[in-house]
Amino acid sequence: MPPRTPREPALGPVRPAPDDDPALNLEWFRPDPRPRLYRTYGVGVAMILAGALLCGWAFLGLRAPGPEEGRAAIVMIVGLLLTAGGMLLMVRRVLLVLADDTCLVLRVDGLRFDRAGARTLVPWTAIDRVEAVGDRLRIETDDPRLGVVEIGTRFTDLSAGEMARRIGETRRRALMGLLPRAR
Repeated sequence: MPPRTPREPALGPVRPAPDDDPALNLEWFRPDPRPRLYRTYGVGVAMILAGALLCGWAFLGLRAPGPEEGRAAIVMIVGLLLTAGGMLLMVRRVLLVLADDTCLVLRVDGLRFDRAGARTLVPWTAIDRVEAVGDRLRIETDDPRLGVVEIGTRFTDLSAGEMARRIGETRRRALMGLLPRAR
């Protein structure tokens, strides 16, 4: 058997069950968008503030007649472009972050990870061990097509350790036959 290598399940080598009945879903988790939004807000606000300061300086320069008027007009245009660019950057980036369809679903038939339009379904019987390694979720399987699956996505209000505990708990219940049956 070839050695297992950790990877992010972006391409989904195992096809999900053809039945995508919501009754199969036990719990689902979305990624935490806050870190990506904070970076966006930081850059956008910095651009807006820089543009406002440039516009203020240019306004004072325009009020004083003389050779500075041409330079002040150019600075005013740059300031207005920075301000508008900062606002457009923030709106566009926030829409992209919030449109992310990544999710982790604990199902009756296994663990499903959806990312970038691809789905990876790991049956409960194929999972050997689930653990948190730092801020990543590591799922070791006995399926040679999957190997070791590492998920680096941070889910809303859950640490990797808490997510590993929930997955392990659901896996134990599934292997003991304590989960509800699919219709």
